[in-house]
Amino acid sequence: MFLFILRFHDESNFLAISESPSTYVKYRRQALEYALKFFDNDVQNSFFIFGDFNFRLDCLSLVQVMIFHLLAFFDCQNLTDDFKLNCKKNKNGEILQIVYQNQNDGAKLSIEKKHFSYSDRSFFLDLKNLEKLKQFDKELDHFGAKLFELDIKFPPSYPFDESLNIRDRYMNTRCPSWCDRIFMNNAARVCINNGKNIIYDIMGYNVTMGDHKPVYLFFDSCLLSTNKESPVDLSFYERPPKHSNPDA
Repeated sequence: MFLFILRFHDESNFLAISESPSTYVKYRRQALEYALKFFDNDVQNSFFIFGDFNFRLDCLSLVQVMIFHLLAFFDCQNLTDDFKLNCKKNKNGEILQIVYQNQNDGAKLSIEKKHFSYSDRSFFLDLKNLEKLKQFDKELDHFGAKLFELDIKFPPSYPFDESLNIRDRYMNTRCPSWCDRIFMNNAARVCINNGKNIIYDIMGYNVTMGDHKPVYLFFDSCLLSTNKESPVDLSFYERPPKHSNPDA
């Protein structure tokens, strides 16, 4: 069984970093819990649930690390002496912008309601930083007993720049995150683990495709025919080529 899902996004970066887990995470969790109730009594059959879950990194924890452990996390220097915080507010006292900056080497993190940027624009795309970032990808943890996912080995799928001449850069709108995912129940996981040629990746590394890069799961598997002797091949398509991301 295949189920497509689309859940709501983070409207404000300020609200997203106000607590951990954020209010948005709690609402998304409730919505997904409701959808999964329809499968509670069907543990024998395989099902895949996929789409734009709008899962986001734990922004509060990530920002705290970026601020208080900038030296270790981003290889900056002289954090305590040269780190500066600026906060802009309107006449009513509402926060408009927060800027964290290392005066020594220019490293800067800027956050507004709908703006999130770090001076090293390649950081979130660099696969060498993948494991660091995955520490803050926590929304699936709540469903650990019901939903499973293959290991992520690709950069965050959102929010890519939509300009025609820019193919591999994130927009300065939200913290890059793995919003687009493919999950499965345990029966489906067993099926995949018994298969071969497994690929879990994003499409269009070098192509402009909008702010989301599509995620796909490919695998060869088989099932037994009614006589339980002759396997039925379930590989309907040719294996897709490996992506051409130069950093992979």
